[in-house]
Amino acid sequence: MAYLVLARKYRPQHFDEVVGQESAAQTLKNAIDNDRVAHAYLLAGPRGVGKTSMARILARALNCEKGPTTIPCNECDLCMSIARGDSIDVIEIDGASNRGIDEIRLLRENARYIPSRCRYKIYIIDEVHMLTEPAFNALLKTLEEPPAHVIFIFATTAAHKLLETIRSRCQRLDFKRIPTPKIIDTLEKICKAEGIKIEPAALRTIARNARGGLRDSESMLDQLISFAGKKITEEDVSEALGALPRDEVFALVDLINQANAPGTLELLDRAVLKGIDNETFLNELTGHFRTLMLLKLCGQDSPLIDENDDDLRRLAEQEKAMSTDLILYAIQVLSDARTRIRHNVEGRILVEMALIRLAHMGKMVSLDELAQRLEALEGSRRSGGRGGPSAGPFQSQPAAALDGTATYHNATEHPPKVAEPAATEHDSSLWGRIVAEVGHNSRVTASALVGLGKQTDDVVVINYVKRPGFRGEVVKEAVKNILDTGARVALQQVDGAPAADDERPVRAAPKTDMPVAPDDRFAAYYDDPAVQSIVKTFHGRIVDAKGE
Repeated sequence: MAYLVLARKYRPQHFDEVVGQESAAQTLKNAIDNDRVAHAYLLAGPRGVGKTSMARILARALNCEKGPTTIPCNECDLCMSIARGDSIDVIEIDGASNRGIDEIRLLRENARYIPSRCRYKIYIIDEVHMLTEPAFNALLKTLEEPPAHVIFIFATTAAHKLLETIRSRCQRLDFKRIPTPKIIDTLEKICKAEGIKIEPAALRTIARNARGGLRDSESMLDQLISFAGKKITEEDVSEALGALPRDEVFALVDLINQANAPGTLELLDRAVLKGIDNETFLNELTGHFRTLMLLKLCGQDSPLIDENDDDLRRLAEQEKAMSTDLILYAIQVLSDARTRIRHNVEGRILVEMALIRLAHMGKMVSLDELAQRLEALEGSRRSGGRGGPSAGPFQSQPAAALDGTATYHNATEHPPKVAEPAATEHDSSLWGRIVAEVGHNSRVTASALVGLGKQTDDVVVINYVKRPGFRGEVVKEAVKNILDTGARVALQQVDGAPAADDERPVRAAPKTDMPVAPDDRFAAYYDDPAVQSIVKTFHGRIVDAKGE
């Protein structure tokens, strides 16, 4: 006899043997016991979790010679023929390859005839979401009012792709991913029955890589038996299946916590040489950070955490070394990289970039800490405390740094040589408050201020550099508000230019509130709407004009 793979050899034969789907099994058993079997069922869930097995068990339970019963005998001719798949009254259809309207029309015609041997004629359509819309429409009437001897069982991994009119005519049973401990228990029983010795760590790696699918785990175990024989170690699993060993995942996270970017890249290189693909590498690391997140938020006793005692101890040590924000950031970086490599042939460089970002994430500042710093900075500014840059939003920048030109001659490339502020009894916090107050009303004016000049009981001198759009009245008002004295405020232009008369009226700007031209030769250009728009947008000035 040909070899029978483990997934088929150990396929469930009764409702209670379908691992991890107790609610669906109980629903069907109650329906049989109470004679409330529906004419159509929709079994929805991930691959390899028991949907088709449950459909076949239901078919045997309804057609068994001792039934309908919740425990089919699996010995009568009807049960045996259904199990072999050669019953003419239990028809299994692959929705992916029989998805057209012609196949559904044939099904609809045959459904009218009574079963040949069985009690019910049962149609099991796998991956039903693959049917075309015309095929679904052809099935609607029969599905809503089928003959009394017909039962439909649909199985799908994408229930959302079915038409609402189809879903509404079925009783839906949702199949869940199987928890890792239950997969491990099932694999242990299979190994014991097959005489296989396997390390617990190897079982856990298989179960974790199956991602909730028992059939996938059984297929992996089948492959490992072929690879390693009757004795299987964790190294065998990593080599045969291309899985990242658990110890290396822990080592990788330790390197990240140590900000050792070169070390993470070297570990990635070793993993690639072992045949571990980029997506598997990212999946393993993402799952590890997810466990750290659950450990941080829910504690070690949470049922969401599925780890053995040794791994849990090591995870707790790593969790204490990381904040919640950093763990969430790591998960986001890894998830983004995993999404991008699916559409990029250079997947490895994306993984390397993600590892480098993780290795440097310790330098990041949390949002809470950043908010506290900003609040402290704002409090210092309002209270008039010392602090250079913290004294005002413009104090940390050269006066010319905010000035651009319409012809893209950046003023910061050739900053004007301005006189140093005169030494006064007032400290820098006063100057910072003046600049900040002016900046609230005119950023251009604030950027032109240089420093405090001579001060007496009768006059306070403010030094400035000539700049288009400078508004002297704003400066005077700000200084008077801050000093709260009756002294006169005088404005003095520096950089070798003659002193400005503080009583000289400021030249009126055009109606568009544009700065005046620094040179009367270009005054006419400021009347042009296009020039006005450019100068206003970039807070610039005209330095040259060329035309035909």
